[in-house]
Amino acid sequence: MKKIKTYYLDANCSYLSSYLRKQGSRVIETSRSRKFWHRDEREYLSDINKENAIFITQDTEFIQDLVTDRTAHSGVIYVDNKMDLQKRIDYVANAVVLVQAFTENAESNIKNKIIFSDENGIYITDGYTNYIFVSWSKLEE
Repeated sequence: MKKIKTYYLDANCSYLSSYLRKQGSRVIETSRSRKFWHRDEREYLSDINKENAIFITQDTEFIQDLVTDRTAHSGVIYVDNKMDLQKRIDYVANAVVLVQAFTENAESNIKNKIIFSDENGIYITDGYTNYIFVSWSKLEE
């Protein structure tokens, strides 16, 4: 039986929890967890990494620090808060599919990767190179 992926949500992404749970994902809201409550993401990212869980955040500065400092992590989904709510939900649904595809054979395939979106589509980056996963136009077909 395949292990269910765990997604940690930062305080600004809690609105995604019910949607992700309906999709069968295990979700931990960091703002509601005693273990993470009132701690900065940088302080608990190593705990999430040990679990091979995915962290979902809207914190642009945090993402920039991850890339600049080359901080090890087990995968991050960056949600741009400039997108309207429905587009954010749709984007995260597709990002979760990407995570499932990448981790089907090996958890390490998503390590130190950041999934993000822009006006053209959904990308994955290792901090050096951005690779397009799917364009918005393809998703709308």
